[in-house]
Amino acid sequence: MARVLAARANGVLGRHTSRWPVLLARQEHLAQAVRLEVKRKIEEAGSWLKAGLPALRGPSAGAPWVKHVLRELSRPSLSSLIP
Repeated sequence: MARVLAARANGVLGRHTSRWPVLLARQEHLAQAVRLEVKRKIEEAGSWLKAGLPALRGPSAGAPWVKHVLRELSRPSLSSLIP
């Protein structure tokens, strides 16, 4: 902190901070790339989650393992979305 105050007092602080906008611009570019990748993965997961489960509507839909286990596992739940 003392060096920052001394650099400001000597008028040379701008030499050290002039490269920050370039670094910030690069970080923003990387953040945008990460956001696009996350969005793409969410879209892929969304299409996968739209799949059906034939066992819920087929001839074994009345079986206890389907009624009590599989149906509960396949039910959308907000608690599964919260980490």
